[in-house]
Amino acid sequence: MSTIAVKAPEQDEKPTTPDPLRAAQRPVAAGVLTLLGVLWSLLVIALAVVCIRDTLVALGALGGEPWIKGVTDTLDGTTATNWIFAIGVACALLGLLLLWAAVKPRPRRGIEIEADTGVLVSKPAVRRLASSAAREVDGVDMVSVTASRKTVTVDAAILPGAPVDEVRANISEAVTDRLSALRERPEIRVRTNGVGG
Repeated sequence: MSTIAVKAPEQDEKPTTPDPLRAAQRPVAAGVLTLLGVLWSLLVIALAVVCIRDTLVALGALGGEPWIKGVTDTLDGTTATNWIFAIGVACALLGLLLLWAAVKPRPRRGIEIEADTGVLVSKPAVRRLASSAAREVDGVDMVSVTASRKTVTVDAAILPGAPVDEVRANISEAVTDRLSALRERPEIRVRTNGVGG
């Protein structure tokens, strides 16, 4: 009769924890190259339609004259003039523009939060956070906020009789505290007026 030996776990062994996941890459917007690709596709489709139409005309399936032949007959014998040179320069500039659009970094989307897992918030979310923080300050009547990656601007209407300088400082402090979790802290600008309701 055979026996199977089972090793008892040692007292000093500790369970191993897996390494944390790497943060995801920051999402980016589509960029201008997507729009240019769509426009280029439409131009190629239009050229294909012209070629199919001229093929049907050549085969006798459609009446009329081929469009491509008409264009080539018109350009036959054309000599170099200033307007042809201008078209060549425009084509070269367009090519450089397309090259720049291809290599230009795409705009980043989302604002990163201090976290190891790649948590992002949108600019509208930052605007809402700043707006809610400013509205909680005593003496504030109405608030309007604009937000970008680097700047948050708070326009606040102060109630009559409230100390404007103190309210402005409190708004700046409240918004700064509310947005303290952002990895790249934006500049907080507070503009106040004394028109309250």
